[in-house]
Amino acid sequence: MDATVEHAARDLADTLKAAEPVARLDRAHEALQARPHSQQALEQLQRQQRRLAAAQQRGEHPPEDAIARFQEAQQAAQADPAIRDYADAQQQVSVLMAALNEEISQAVGVDFGQLAGQDSC
Repeated sequence: MDATVEHAARDLADTLKAAEPVARLDRAHEALQARPHSQQALEQLQRQQRRLAAAQQRGEHPPEDAIARFQEAQQAAQADPAIRDYADAQQQVSVLMAALNEEISQAVGVDFGQLAGQDSC
């Protein structure tokens, strides 16, 4: 990578770290890490999501009890303030990154988000 581009990328990363949405995500992550009960609720939700996704990928209809366990885990996660704050902070960072991709795309003249995600021609 060109040294000038690398330097600009580091400057951008430093600026992003200082941006309020990213700083809020860091704070929300720390708060989540400080609450074992919240971590367990989030892990349970993720586990249930993976189970449902695996069944669907195999072409199976998930059993009703699996769907019920997922819904229970989802309700528990949605009721947890630390998880809600973390999810909201993630959403704000996603909005920031989409705006950043759009700004770079306009400046460069190509769809930067799509170009950055390509592995090959």
